[in-house]
Amino acid sequence: MWADYHVLRGKLCILPQHTFEREVLQVWGANPEVGLEHPSETGNFMTPPEGKIAVCLHHLRGGLFLPFQPEFVNVLNYFGIVPMQLPSNAVTMIYCLAKELRRRQIPWDIEIFKAVFQWEVNPRLRGCFVLKGRFCQVFKVRDTGFADWYKRVFFVDLRGVRFGEPRRVREERFLGEGVGFEDPRFREVDEIRKCVHDAEDYLRDLEFDVREYMGESW
Repeated sequence: MWADYHVLRGKLCILPQHTFEREVLQVWGANPEVGLEHPSETGNFMTPPEGKIAVCLHHLRGGLFLPFQPEFVNVLNYFGIVPMQLPSNAVTMIYCLAKELRRRQIPWDIEIFKAVFQWEVNPRLRGCFVLKGRFCQVFKVRDTGFADWYKRVFFVDLRGVRFGEPRRVREERFLGEGVGFEDPRFREVDEIRKCVHDAEDYLRDLEFDVREYMGESW
């Protein structure tokens, strides 16, 4: 999340048209309900077209689907943030947690998310908040580079999802009570958060997950 998100209002979207066509339209353009739109030459992610919201190309590479998965909508709405306040590595961590919970047949729950992660400010990333494990790294994500991730933006229909204004978070952290010892899920959740999981193991299935989510067959 951006502690000084609003100062980036003037940043332009520089996603090349050919990249948009090759990496976005070829996959998500198959779903006409997504409503994809390449930004204009003067567009920026703070002023999306009516009924649309900005999404970063690196979000898709990290595990965000279109339309948005319920797990992401849950996290974004719970903390009162928008997709562009999530750096790409944070997107990958949410995707990995969702996959790990499904593997263990544990229903998604925001309390589990808060038990596993905490938000932490990183001034090096222009005040961007990153996800950290409550007790360790949890999901080891390869550094994809943060230099210009927020510039490679396009727009997508909200599809009934409602987001508020990007909140100003400054230096505080969001720390939840998490899963209590009396909760029968605690043992498995504790196993997740006390180990280091390689995100690449989850991302190997990303293409298959996208196809399954889109209802396509191999």
